[in-house]
Amino acid sequence: MTITLNLDPAIALITDVEWVSNILAIGVALSIGVIWYHSRVFGKTWRRLANLELQDVSLKQRAKTAIIWQTPMLFFLAADMTAFLKHLQWSGALKGLILGYNFGMFVALFIAIHYLYDMRPAKLFFITAGYSLVALSAMGLVIGAML
Repeated sequence: MTITLNLDPAIALITDVEWVSNILAIGVALSIGVIWYHSRVFGKTWRRLANLELQDVSLKQRAKTAIIWQTPMLFFLAADMTAFLKHLQWSGALKGLILGYNFGMFVALFIAIHYLYDMRPAKLFFITAGYSLVALSAMGLVIGAML
């Protein structure tokens, strides 16, 4: 008995990248992050709860490293959302928003598990998970609108 596995449809979904919508979605997520973590929004509280000092030189270097790594990670999330939307044969901003929201809920709930074990403040969780939920929802909206 021979078992054959046809990966062509899966490979097509993964490699059929929607460059414009994905890059726009990444820009939206990064912009939301800049606003979300700004000192006048949640940044001051987030840094205090996470025990981060803005004047710390190593924090500034770590922030640069995080931004450098965040961009390709957001790209993979955008490409994955695109693949899911195509697989489900969904298009339109509302369906993209729904999918992005669901991605955000998965991430937020998984972050919650870590925060429970790490015994970190609930307020810190809501700031961190809130960004994930809002940014992923917005990314889904952008991608869905452009499919």
